[in-house]
Amino acid sequence: MKQSEIFGSAKWISASENDLCGGMILRKNIELAGNESAKLYVIGLGTFVCYMNGTRVGSDLFLPLNAEYERCDVPVDEELTAFHIYASEYDITEYIKEGKNTLALHVGSGWYDNTKVWGTVKSMGEKKAIFRIVVTGADGESYDIVSDGTESWQHSYVKKSNLHTGEAHDYTDWGEECLD
Repeated sequence: MKQSEIFGSAKWISASENDLCGGMILRKNIELAGNESAKLYVIGLGTFVCYMNGTRVGSDLFLPLNAEYERCDVPVDEELTAFHIYASEYDITEYIKEGKNTLALHVGSGWYDNTKVWGTVKSMGEKKAIFRIVVTGADGESYDIVSDGTESWQHSYVKKSNLHTGEAHDYTDWGEECLD
């Protein structure tokens, strides 16, 4: 499926002051009626974890799945292949409430922004994310909430991360309020 089919008019959002080694928290506040159902579609370039109103959504680790971010153009059965990035889908109905809701994505380096791979520096670029929330009201009508540039970013407690060598955390300048 193409990006436009999954994410509609959503835009890729990256941090303006991105520390290539650490984690970032993307936040979007949204108003909901509370009697609606909602599905979240998301990709993070690095790894990501989703939170809705401070509660972790799903139990997945190291998403997205390992993808080849560089265009590879390898022939398979006489056809050229291209890169794939895996999108995740979550039913977030149980996490939403009436009024203000906050979606938070904790985005880390992962395979996309892995600054040291076996002694060499390799980064595909800044960490970034794209999401779409499809909200369906009690009347059956649906509308979208998408990443559009109005989100906010802040540094997380993960100050350095590397899939091969681990993470360094610093909890002195970070609080859980960034998740909700």
